[in-house]
Amino acid sequence: MAITGPSSYIPGINSFLPHWDAANATLSASGLGGELTVRISAQFDAVKRSDLVAWRDDLIAFAAQLEDLILDRDLARTRNRILREEMHDRLNQFNRTARAVLIGTVYTKALPKVPPVSVGESRICLALYEMNTLWKTLNEAALAGEVPGLKGGLTLLGDYTQADFEKGIASLRTSYERTIEHEQHLKLARLRRDLIQENVYATLRGYRATVQAQFPPEDPLVLCLPRLSPTPGSTPDPVNAQGVWDATTDQAVLTWEASDHQNLAHYEVRYSPGESYDRDAETVQATIAPDAPREFPTRKGLVKAGDIALFKVYVVLTTGNECGSEVIRMKRAAAPTQPTASLPDRLLGETVPAESALSS
Repeated sequence: MAITGPSSYIPGINSFLPHWDAANATLSASGLGGELTVRISAQFDAVKRSDLVAWRDDLIAFAAQLEDLILDRDLARTRNRILREEMHDRLNQFNRTARAVLIGTVYTKALPKVPPVSVGESRICLALYEMNTLWKTLNEAALAGEVPGLKGGLTLLGDYTQADFEKGIASLRTSYERTIEHEQHLKLARLRRDLIQENVYATLRGYRATVQAQFPPEDPLVLCLPRLSPTPGSTPDPVNAQGVWDATTDQAVLTWEASDHQNLAHYEVRYSPGESYDRDAETVQATIAPDAPREFPTRKGLVKAGDIALFKVYVVLTTGNECGSEVIRMKRAAAPTQPTASLPDRLLGETVPAESALSS
């Protein structure tokens, strides 16, 4: 299997391992040496088949780790967005309240400008700090009797006080910090995985060169060397794919139309964790033969009611070229509290446009 992206490394390694076994057996039987090794850099004296197996296992572990880190990051982003929206609402409330009760005072002229809720941390926090300072100053003046008609300080809806607002600022600041921490942890995990992928790619490339150097061109081991990259050729057309939630089996069922490409090797169902499809973190969930039923049931990423999982169906050619479908967005439906004739057995999933994955 050709290496076309992060999701192809594990099946790509698995396609080389049996060949490496055969090469070792041939060398041992011929008396030319025991085990084939590969030089990839000055850092590694000789890479063995066991090293490739260890890297494959590391990549499997990294795939699971990246999934957890992406979900943690998205959860942190969601919490940050909710807090940011709450504090943004308080900014607007403060300005409306101040304009209503402080007509004709200098305070209305000092009200902070409210930026769009979608702006970056620095602009949101600047407006919050300005509002907090103005609010404290206003309360101090009110307590000193300097603000006619306002006693005890200004409060917002729900008896929300300036002290509550300061706590909200602190919570939002902590939320920003935690979001950055999650993003940094995810970035570092990707970089560590990428280093392993670089070693794997260099090993597979070196393995092909070593086999071609140690065996004659007509040797079966040379003739059946696994491919490392796709052969020149066109990218296949994507297939139309969709999903439904099957309440009977309590799982998502993905289906897709047939590809008519003459070089079709198989279909792959891939899953991406997180709120948006990330090809760098997708993993292969199933490999489906061209003549097999074009259907794949799964609960991946759909543990509880309301969970959303993203999938694509890839057309993979014998040349190694591939193309992914649009994103299939599946949502786990809540189980009905009691049987009812009006509730359909299958609840439709959603298919949302996304960029097709191109061959590397």
